[in-house]
Amino acid sequence: MLRIRYLHEKPLFRTPPLRIRGIGIRERMPPCFISRPGGTGDALFMLFHSAVRIGTDPASPLLPEGTAIFWTPEMGHHYGSMAERWSHSWIHCDGERLRAACRAARLVPGRPLQPRDPSRVERYLFDIHGELSGSSSRPDGIILGNLLENLLREAARTGPSRAKAAPPGLLRAKERIDAAYEHPLTLDALARLAGLSVPHFCTAFRRSFGFTPISYLLQRRMEVASALVRGTGLPLGEVGRSVGCPDPYYFSKLFRKHFGIPPSRLRREKA
Repeated sequence: MLRIRYLHEKPLFRTPPLRIRGIGIRERMPPCFISRPGGTGDALFMLFHSAVRIGTDPASPLLPEGTAIFWTPEMGHHYGSMAERWSHSWIHCDGERLRAACRAARLVPGRPLQPRDPSRVERYLFDIHGELSGSSSRPDGIILGNLLENLLREAARTGPSRAKAAPPGLLRAKERIDAAYEHPLTLDALARLAGLSVPHFCTAFRRSFGFTPISYLLQRRMEVASALVRGTGLPLGEVGRSVGCPDPYYFSKLFRKHFGIPPSRLRREKA
């Protein structure tokens, strides 16, 4: 499972209109409740991949996975779960470009959001991380600002989506891929989870999500692999193993097919 965490006293990116201090993707947490009454001095956006409570009231309702929230610099943060381990993605940022993006997205700070497709919100975080860590030159502030605005706009989009309208069995199969992409996953096992035959499962999955199950699994693996190649010093063989591709040749072939360049070249360009 991917765990990227960068939080620095010095910003990762700083220009007059935008400052990004840190970013985390699927950071795992032990059972705990975080309480920062004074905030952290900058704005904070979070996407939760587990059910959590948000707010100072310990009896507040448990919010479902996929919940997002945005806090302004002067707001305190209170969130977590004492019942079990949980995970979240986040970005610390500030500046006029961020404030303009919030206005454009019509976000209400401190109000939990239920994005209609949390996976798209997470992908914008991947893209921001990629721009911060993967460019051979200085990250592009215009690109970062646009990605940040798209992230907030996507988080603010609520209502039914193709994924939310999918039958529960298909959602279970998709969630299994999202949570366990690094493990061997077979069509038979996923179809059983959905309660369907393999042919019916493949057809229904593509109709609901726009991908075949195997294509979706490979896309998730390659997204994570790209972030690890660009943002960590892990050996490429270890990157492949961490996303369920233990054969280095097969991993390199898949990576090149997906991105157009082998992982070794992407890492050299990043350096």
